[in-house]
Amino acid sequence: MAKNNNRSEQNSLRNEQNNSSNRFSNEQNNSSNRFSNEQNNSSNRFSNEQNSSSNNNQKSSQAKKNRNELSD
Repeated sequence: MAKNNNRSEQNSLRNEQNNSSNRFSNEQNNSSNRFSNEQNNSSNRFSNEQNSSSNNNQKSSQAKKNRNELSD
C-alpha cells in the first residue's frame, strides 16, 4: 500500500511539474505570437497605406490625363 501511495505521489509531482512546464511554454508561445502578430499588423498597415497612396496617385494622374484630353 505504501508503494502505491509513493507512486501516486510521484505521479502527482510529475504532473505538477509537467503542468508548470506547459504553462511556461504556453506563455512564451503566446508572447511570441503576440509580438509576431503586432509586427505583421504593422507591416500590413504600412503596405496598405502605400497601396492607398499609390492608388490615389494613379487616380490623380488619370484625372489629369482625362482633363487634358477634354481640353485638346
